Amino acid sequence: MDDCPDILDFSEDPELHWVDYLIFALFLVVSVAVGFIVAIVNKKKAATDNAQAQFLLGGSQMHPFPVALSLIASFLSSITVVSNPVESYNFGVSYGYMGITYLIVFPMVAYLYLPTFYKLKVTTVYEVGFFSFSPFL
Repeated sequence: MDDCPDILDFSEDPELHWVDYLIFALFLVVSVAVGFIVAIVNKKKAATDNAQAQFLLGGSQMHPFPVALSLIASFLSSITVVSNPVESYNFGVSYGYMGITYLIVFPMVAYLYLPTFYKLKVTTVYEVGFFSFSPFL
């Protein structure tokens, strides 16, 4: 056992290499560039449309599949990405079954719930509940 190198030896302070900084900077530049390009392309369209509806509903013109991918991306956080392997290592792969349910549930949400939201022109479940259960409407 003494012959094996300790892979997780954190006795030295880890430092970022210049390549790490370059990748991070490129990521930020590309993200900002995409934002500016979309803003410039949609400038005239956003001026005529309701800007809030355009932002929250994506103009109601998106296919459900990219919406499902967006939901998955926004649902998963960096903490989830870091903690899931540790959770699986400590408690077994049964935690991985949750990932399988994501693959089943998110397309269902994209193809069943989101089209209904688009037709009702609402952005949250609370608005649907308000329209359904409000005695004043």
